[in-house]
Amino acid sequence: MAVSTVNFPQAYADYERCVRNLIPVNFRQIERSTIFYASGRTKLAPEVLEQLDLIIRYVKADKRIKRVVVDGHTDSAGDKESNIRVSKQRANLVVAYFKKAGISSKRIVMRWHGDRYPTAANDTDEGQARNRRVTIRLDRE
Repeated sequence: MAVSTVNFPQAYADYERCVRNLIPVNFRQIERSTIFYASGRTKLAPEVLEQLDLIIRYVKADKRIKRVVVDGHTDSAGDKESNIRVSKQRANLVVAYFKKAGISSKRIVMRWHGDRYPTAANDTDEGQARNRRVTIRLDRE
């Protein structure tokens, strides 16, 4: 048996391009994402931008994604007003990044909660670190 190499280079190039364009995650892996912050910080770190870029890539590829829900949170350090402001800033920066990348504002829901919904006890440094976050949830139709 012999295999012809006629047109193989083009077919192989097409295959490689296809593989490069595959999204390295599935819906279950990216449906819920969390970004953590240092105390009082709102800036998006480079590793966070990579995570957001992957979410953006997925949202653009999966036409069944109808809504992107972004929730900002803080730990209990600081006063309530400051925590509300910081949680809003965190969520707003993520939303602005999504919009700049081409995700329609009609698909984005932004909320901010201050320290109202902790996922861990705020009486330890570790617990506070887990509460300083933005969560991103992708909703399908």
